[in-house]
Amino acid sequence: MTEKLIDQKPSKYAKNMWWEFLHEKGLCGLCGNHGIVDTRRNMFTPAGVECGVRRFCICPNGRAMKKQGAKL
Repeated sequence: MTEKLIDQKPSKYAKNMWWEFLHEKGLCGLCGNHGIVDTRRNMFTPAGVECGVRRFCICPNGRAMKKQGAKL
């Protein structure tokens, strides 16, 4: 099932949502035009388990990296 989600094109909803995060200077407000969103930085549960994800962004840079098979 995960493979199905990875191969899907971004929905119209995802594209519209990204436009809300677009900075006035053309920078992505989610990843800063790096193409990767990393929420793992120094985030731990009370039990000491690292939480967060590192995934491709929904911006054009992230989608292009994902399509070309870039490694995270």
